Amino acid sequence: MIALPERYVRPAIEADLADRKMVFVSGPRQVGKTTLRKAWFAVECKTGEKAPSPSLRYVRERSDIGEFYQVHLGTRDYGDAQTSVRVMPFATFCRELALP
Repeated sequence: MIALPERYVRPAIEADLADRKMVFVSGPRQVGKTTLRKAWFAVECKTGEKAPSPSLRYVRERSDIGEFYQVHLGTRDYGDAQTSVRVMPFATFCRELALP
């Protein structure tokens, strides 16, 4: 299950993400901004069941985004140990994306 951590700001962030591609989160020290940021994930969409995109590795090496996914229209579902990217069918990703 892919989900944001329970935080009092979660509903506001989810509402903003419904309308926008990006949300800016700020606040004082020690309120959970880093924990929340690490819960985010990156997704790259492909038509075929290809190996993980080099761009995902590039972003992973330069960020502390928690999870990386590459979704496709095929049927294979596997984790790539070299890049720490989960490659999965689009339908599976949508099922797992359901938030509680």
